[in-house]
Amino acid sequence: TLFEDKRQEVIMLKEFMMQWGFVKHGYKKSTNELVLTKEMKIYNKKENPKFNFPLYKSKPNYFILPIDSEYHTDLFPDSILKNENMSLYKENLAHRYSLEKIYVCSAYNIKARPGDLILIYRSGDRYPKRYSSVISGMAILQNIVNPKSLEEYLNLCKNKSVFDEESLKMFYNKNKWRKVVQLLYLKPFNNKIILQELYDLNIIEKNKGPRPFHQLDENMFQKLINKSEEK
Repeated sequence: TLFEDKRQEVIMLKEFMMQWGFVKHGYKKSTNELVLTKEMKIYNKKENPKFNFPLYKSKPNYFILPIDSEYHTDLFPDSILKNENMSLYKENLAHRYSLEKIYVCSAYNIKARPGDLILIYRSGDRYPKRYSSVISGMAILQNIVNPKSLEEYLNLCKNKSVFDEESLKMFYNKNKWRKVVQLLYLKPFNNKIILQELYDLNIIEKNKGPRPFHQLDENMFQKLINKSEEK
């Protein structure tokens, strides 16, 4: 509930809540406060993934997205590995605790579309990598954007990327990593799935690793979800 249009901060708060799927329900008779509610059972196909979060569409496609180990836990601190030092990630930086995450890349011909499910894969930093590389969690693809200007690029990445503004400017000006992948972080996996298990399940070809937006079929995806939920 909120007192509608009382001041600019409240107007901004209402707009923010409505972006995340809250809609006007009515007004409290006693105080005339606006009541906002959010549907948590039915996916609204007319709206975007952010509006529907944490629900996702009934027939998504499934992909694996590798993240370098030096960036993974900075962007997804909830998916920290047991052998990592949590004290390195205690600083209250906006990109760590936002549900919206930004991945910048130069990949082309990406088949993923808004609403598809993305498995986050932390590339191993120790050998053998088949035991240190893991699928750590899951996200919903919000959108893929090719910014038309540096200003648009910076606005999309602000407070949601592991990179500071100077690094982002350098990427853009050198025509490197200009594609902006917007993710909505859904959940970490309690049971991380190592690369060796991806080999054993015939999901990844042996002695190789997944490429960006490596596509899975529904059966493969369900095997991984089952593995992540094992007691």
